[in-house]
Amino acid sequence: MEIKREKRNSSLELLRIISMILIVAHHFAVHSAFGADISEFNSFVIKVFFSGGKVAVNVFVLISGYFLVESKFKIRRIINVLVPTLIYSIFGYLSIAWLKGTPITFKDLLHEALPIRNNAYWFVTCFVALSILSPFINKLIGALNQKQHLALALILVLMQVRFYTIEPVFSISNIGWFITLYIIAGYIKKYPNKVFDKKLYMALAVLVLGTVVALWSYATIINDIFCLALALSMLCLFKNINIKYNKFINLVGAATFGVYLIHDNDFIRPVIWNDILLCPQHAYFKTFWLFAIAMVALVFVSCVLIDWVRMLITKLIVKLFYKIKGRKNEKRVQKI
Repeated sequence: MEIKREKRNSSLELLRIISMILIVAHHFAVHSAFGADISEFNSFVIKVFFSGGKVAVNVFVLISGYFLVESKFKIRRIINVLVPTLIYSIFGYLSIAWLKGTPITFKDLLHEALPIRNNAYWFVTCFVALSILSPFINKLIGALNQKQHLALALILVLMQVRFYTIEPVFSISNIGWFITLYIIAGYIKKYPNKVFDKKLYMALAVLVLGTVVALWSYATIINDIFCLALALSMLCLFKNINIKYNKFINLVGAATFGVYLIHDNDFIRPVIWNDILLCPQHAYFKTFWLFAIAMVALVFVSCVLIDWVRMLITKLIVKLFYKIKGRKNEKRVQKI
């Protein structure tokens, strides 16, 4: 028996890929132990690399909301998130413990075996919570008309968004912001708008807002107004590009979650950026900008390849499971 899956939209899969590259670049800037005495230009490069991470997180949640708002709740969706999270959480701990020669303890192993409970990956914890809440949010959205839906989205944004130095009305929580993004994405999906469906307008918005976010020192948190506006513009642009189904794009897009789990593992990330790639040492060279681009690309591609291997092994195990199950069913039929 083979599980049939719907072919994913290649346009939005491309957006996933771009967003994950932005997240890798963000983590390059955040987790490399750069010194305070590097040149102004190299500091600017680090700032630019840092700027896209919060936007990309918003994009990922918006894409999820865009698809989930009109779909039925499936436990398999959560399992598909939890299984690779568990695998990479344990793999990260064991591999680095082996590499550094540190003793493996049951307490630490148990800690890594509960990555959602211990919030090892904050995004995954919030995303699983959002997925569990999604059928209830969908019920709420379904009971609202267009004006009520828009009013709810605007109220939630106004309460939580930061504009320049004006702080939000309420202290933000990640899950609260994820729910807000979900409701916004639901509105975009249910009520298409001619202006927001114009690719030229959205491309210009992405260009302008992208420049603002890259240069704006205050656009550093997930609920910043410019980060939100850029993420929305990116979603509206890519959902209307209508790229024909592309197997390669979809294969890479399917691995983006694995890229996040691998390179942002608590044990792996300092080893990647500081011990293996030696990023802090290269920050003193004039060609640092080129090095930064190359290292982000290297980490992204390497993690995609690793996750492809993981998916292949998982697929083989699932096939073997159904093959064994099929044989057992055949034996039961023969006995009857």
